[in-house]
Amino acid sequence: VAEPGANETYTIQLGVPTGGATINDGVGSGSIVDTTAQPTISIGTAFAVAEGNTAQFSVSLSTTSTSPITVPWTRTNNTTTNADFTGSGSGTVTFVPGDGHETIMIPISADGMHEPGPNELYSVVLGTPTGPATVAVSSGGGSIVDTTPEPSMSINDRLAINEGTTATFTVTLTGPADETISVPWTRTNGTTVNADFTGSATGTLTFLAGDTSKTISIPLLDDGVNEPGGNETYSVGLGAITGPAAMSRATGNGSIVDVNATPGISINDRLALNEGTNAVFTVTLSNASSSQVEVPWSRINGTTTNGDFTGASVGTVIFAPGDTSETITIGLASDTIDEVGANETYSVVLGEVSGTATITKGTGSGSIVDQTPQPTVSIGTAFAVKEGATANFSVSLSSTSTSVITVPWTRANGTTSNSDFTGVSSGTVTFAAGDGNETILIPINADGLYEPGPNETYTVTLGTPTGPATVPSPVGQGTIDDEDVVPTVSIGPSSATESAGAMTFTVTLSGPSDVAIDVDYTTGPPATATVGTDYTPAFGTVTIPADALSATFDV
Repeated sequence: VAEPGANETYTIQLGVPTGGATINDGVGSGSIVDTTAQPTISIGTAFAVAEGNTAQFSVSLSTTSTSPITVPWTRTNNTTTNADFTGSGSGTVTFVPGDGHETIMIPISADGMHEPGPNELYSVVLGTPTGPATVAVSSGGGSIVDTTPEPSMSINDRLAINEGTTATFTVTLTGPADETISVPWTRTNGTTVNADFTGSATGTLTFLAGDTSKTISIPLLDDGVNEPGGNETYSVGLGAITGPAAMSRATGNGSIVDVNATPGISINDRLALNEGTNAVFTVTLSNASSSQVEVPWSRINGTTTNGDFTGASVGTVIFAPGDTSETITIGLASDTIDEVGANETYSVVLGEVSGTATITKGTGSGSIVDQTPQPTVSIGTAFAVKEGATANFSVSLSSTSTSVITVPWTRANGTTSNSDFTGVSSGTVTFAAGDGNETILIPINADGLYEPGPNETYTVTLGTPTGPATVPSPVGQGTIDDEDVVPTVSIGPSSATESAGAMTFTVTLSGPSDVAIDVDYTTGPPATATVGTDYTPAFGTVTIPADALSATFDV
């Protein structure tokens, strides 16, 4: 036993002597010199310990001591980590006097982590002791036996996930490992197509030491397309693992729930479009379909007629998969007819749908704005007409109308007179709807009257129309071509008794004239009568009045 400090002392004391003697100095002092060397401290090596157990490090003194001795210790990692242990990583060993052996307990964690390779190593290192001792062996080695098996890897399924969300596949290890593990993955279409997804179709998962779970996110596109039938299917497959793990389930199955309702078909209205243009009706699906959709259409007249249109009146709209908009073109005829009143109306009606869709608005209303201006009424000039014939005055509209138009007219004399005509001197021209030409008939009188000079003229004047029309030039000119033969003048014989006192002679025209005709006369050479005895010579002028056939004078 090491006995540090001064020599140990003791005394021997004498008792009462026997034999008549006395004790002069009865106490004798003694001291002992310690010849035992100062103890040294050593730490041993612990046996290899399985995870979940406790490693025991023996710490011993080379000799015991009469003084307490303490020595600090620290656990130091080599290939271990702090997670491999429970309890404290440092402490103190205390030797009470006479004690020569102590133990440091190191609890090993049952971490459930697979640690491939050799046993993990660590050490326990002694520090500077307090007390009469030195450290001879300061470090004791320890090792941990891994009892966790190699983890296996698997991926789960993500079925019936709504499009527009994210399908999150979880890839798990049955236990952690202390090394990095990586695995590639690939998304594979079943009944899906690439357009059903956003993001990447491939990638790599990396498990750091201690990780047991990773996720693969597959964003599902809300494509706005109605996909009739069952859920669309796909899969996520894991590839070859790099690192200490085995594959137990390499394929995760996924399916997508279509959240888009059955598309509705609607047609818009095309109102107040000018004639001569195209009315383009847009037929739309509320959302696209993955299959073809067809719908027939028909043009239906309202206040229109077939003549108001060009092109087909029936057809079919076809939506290819993914298509949401098609058009129907209705050609509007420029018909040059003034269509009085409100815009003409018609409709385009959708029929029974073929495919996955329903009709939400099946009728598109259309109306046509008339571009034809209000018609004007004009009257032409009649050709020169001979007496006894009929003059034709053409009355026309610049464009036809859907309304009835009536126009009054009046015949007015120029160089003519009323007797030059038969029939009425006024009337009305009526244009039925769609009618653009009418005729005013002016019968010319064959009066047999000689009318010297130029042809006689007259006019036909249009009045204010009733109906949607105006008359910018209301007067039509007419001419009568006088074909009467110039009349001949003759004088007939006359007789009288001498007692009568005068003889009357009649001068006759072969036909009437519209002007007075003067005829000069004179008595000629006598025949059997004697001038001055039988008659008095005479001369002068006889006038046959207008429209008369004869006149007389006396001799």
